[in-house]
Amino acid sequence: MTSRARFGILLAFGAYASWGLLSPVGKHLLADFHPLGLNAVRFAIATLVLMPFLGRHGIRDSFRLLRNPKVLWVNLLANVSLTLFLYSLTTLPATFATLGFYTAPLWTAVLARMLLAERVGWSFAPAAVGLLVGGYVALFGLAAPASGFSAVGMALAVGSAIVWAYYTVALRRAAPDIPLKPLMGASFLLGTLYFYGLALVVEGPPALLQQDVATWGWMALYVAFPSLAAFILFNAALQRAPAGQVNLLVGAELGFTALFAWLLFGDQFSPQQLIGLGVVLASVTAYLWVQSRAVKA
Repeated sequence: MTSRARFGILLAFGAYASWGLLSPVGKHLLADFHPLGLNAVRFAIATLVLMPFLGRHGIRDSFRLLRNPKVLWVNLLANVSLTLFLYSLTTLPATFATLGFYTAPLWTAVLARMLLAERVGWSFAPAAVGLLVGGYVALFGLAAPASGFSAVGMALAVGSAIVWAYYTVALRRAAPDIPLKPLMGASFLLGTLYFYGLALVVEGPPALLQQDVATWGWMALYVAFPSLAAFILFNAALQRAPAGQVNLLVGAELGFTALFAWLLFGDQFSPQQLIGLGVVLASVTAYLWVQSRAVKA
C-alpha cells in the first residue's frame, strides 16, 4: 500500500469516527428540537459554513444543479432516509438505531443486483445471517424481546437503511460525473429547503430563541463533525485510497457510535450486547471484504 493510500485510509477512519457522533448527539438534541426542526437547523448552519469554501464558481454550479431532476431525486431519497432515521432516534437508543441503519450495505447489494445487475456473491447469505443473529443478541441477549422495545423505531431505522441503499444505487446511476463541490453544495441547499419546508408544515418553526448556550454547543458539534467533517474526509479518502478498502471501515461507525454514546451520555452495554454488536460488525465487514476482492479479480 502506498503512503497516499495509507493516508486515505486514515482519512476514511476519521470520517467514520465523525459519523459515530451522529446518533448520540442527534438523540441528545432531540430533547430540545423536534426531529425535522433539528435537521433544518443543522443543514442551514452547515450550508452557511460550507458556502465560502465552495468559492464563487462552486456556489454558482451548486445553484445550477438545483435544476437537475436527477440531482433532485437522489437528494430527496437521502433526505427521506435521514427523516426516517431521526424519528427512529425518538424511540430507540442511539446505538440500536445505528444498528438498524447498519443493514444498508446488504440492502444496497440487493438493490444493485436488481437495478444494476451487479453480482451479490456467495458471502451475502452468511453476512445476512450474522447480521440477524448478532443484531438480535445485541438488542435482546438470549432472551425473548423485551416488552418495552420499540418495533416501530427499529422498523424506521431499517426503513432508513433501505431508502439509503436505494439512494446509493440511484446516485451511482444518476450523478457519476458531477464534480464533488457543486454536488455537495446542492445537497446541503436542498436539505435545508426540504427540512425547513417540512418542519414548518408538520412541527411549526424550529425553536431557536428558547435554546441555551449548551444546546448550541452540541449543535456546533453536530454540524462540525457528522455533517461537514465526515463528508469532506470521506470524499478526500476516496480520492486517495481504493473505494473497496475505504468501505471496509464502515464498521467503525457502529463501534464509534457505541463508544460516544457511552463516553458522552453514559449509555451502558452488557457483555452479550457487545458480543452481538461485534458479530454484526464482523459479518458486514467480511462481506464487504469479499466483495472488494471479487471486484479486483
